[in-house]
Amino acid sequence: MNYGTQQPPSPENKSKTIWKVLRVQLTIFAAYQILIGFLSIGSGTYDILFKDMAPLLIHELVLLILMILSFSKKQEGAGYGYLLSLIIVMVVGFGSCCYLSSVLSQ
Repeated sequence: MNYGTQQPPSPENKSKTIWKVLRVQLTIFAAYQILIGFLSIGSGTYDILFKDMAPLLIHELVLLILMILSFSKKQEGAGYGYLLSLIIVMVVGFGSCCYLSSVLSQ
């Protein structure tokens, strides 16, 4: 047995990693949006917007940090998954905030 040689790392399956990261992040996003919706039923108008915007910004900040860390560690599949999650969370999350503000302003 030759203990001095190291095995090369197995290649990363990028498409599988992208969808795994995307699935986990969008599940987290949906869970806290639903939870915020149930918790905000009897709240005031601007309280709902703050409850919706604050977790969204924190989630996007975490996704941005994880994306940068993944690309710096040469884990491109995870990095692209976080990038795609960030884009989807931004579009859907800020879209829901804009919708809420238009509904509440009437």
